Amino acid sequence: MKKAKIPIERSDFSDSELKDKCHAIYDKLFVAMYNPMIHESCYGVISIHRTRKNAEMAMEFHKSERKKKWDKYNLERDKKDDFDYFQFGKFEAWNVFEFELKD
Repeated sequence: MKKAKIPIERSDFSDSELKDKCHAIYDKLFVAMYNPMIHESCYGVISIHRTRKNAEMAMEFHKSERKKKWDKYNLERDKKDDFDYFQFGKFEAWNVFEFELKD
């Protein structure tokens, strides 16, 4: 992961001014989260991002990887059994939550 460069010089501001500038840049975090069983479990963190767009991309990537595993499992199971147990994602949840940073 690349670290973002803050476009300000430390010598240009006092410590309190620098803290305010940095806080204004990174005052929110977007967290992609996944819950494997909505009735019995809780959300876990997939990844943390500075933008909603990146958090949503991470969430969609995680969902597509889970779908690939689901499809592989169903191909193997369908050879043995014709019963459709439940749809992909029916008991799972993916969300992006926004958190505000405070001092």
